[in-house]
Amino acid sequence: MDMPADPAQSKRIALDRIQHMDDQSKTKMQMAAQGLAKAMQYGVDRYPAIVFDGQAVVYGVTDVQSALAHYRVWRREGKR
Repeated sequence: MDMPADPAQSKRIALDRIQHMDDQSKTKMQMAAQGLAKAMQYGVDRYPAIVFDGQAVVYGVTDVQSALAHYRVWRREGKR
C-alpha cells in the first residue's frame, strides 16, 4: 500500500482508508494508539516491558508473574 510523496494527497488517502475501515479494525487501531500513548507517558523505551502502578517498569521479562516478583523485590528494597 504505497503512498504518494505528496503529503496532502497521502493525508487524503489515509483519511479515506480510515473512514472505510470496519469496526473491528477501528477498535484495533484505537487500542494500539492508546498503548503507544501509554508507553510514551511511562517512558518505556524498549520491549518487552511491563509497567506496574504507572511508575515502575520491568524490562526484558514477558512472564507477568516473574515481572511481579522483580517489582516486589524493588518495592521491598525501598526504591519507591
